[in-house]
Amino acid sequence: MFTRIVILTIAAAAMAACTTANNRAVKSNAAYQEVVDKNPDMTAEEADTAREFVMKEEDGSRVICKRRQVTGSKFQKRICLTWDEWKAIEERSKDYASELDRRNRQVNVPRAN
Repeated sequence: MFTRIVILTIAAAAMAACTTANNRAVKSNAAYQEVVDKNPDMTAEEADTAREFVMKEEDGSRVICKRRQVTGSKFQKRICLTWDEWKAIEERSKDYASELDRRNRQVNVPRAN
C-alpha cells in the first residue's frame, strides 16, 4: 500500500511537471527540424537520436528522460525533466511518504473519564 501511494505521488508530480518538459520540447522542435532538413536521408532511428540530443543540449542544462508506466495503458510514456526537477519530485515524494508514515505511527489512546 505504501509503495503504491509513493508511486502515485511520483506519477502525479511528473504529470504536473510535464508542462515544463512540453515547453522545452516545443523549443527544441525548431532545432530538430533544422537537423532533419540538413540530412534528408536520415533513418527514423537516427531522427529519434537527433531529437533526444537536441532536447538534451538545447539550453545547456542536462535533461534526463525516463520511461514511466501509464495507468490504464500497456505502453510507457517518456518523461523528460532536468536533473533539478527530478530531484524536486524525489524530495516531494520522500516528504509525502514520511508524512504518511508519521500519521500511521500515531496511536489513539482512549481517554479515562
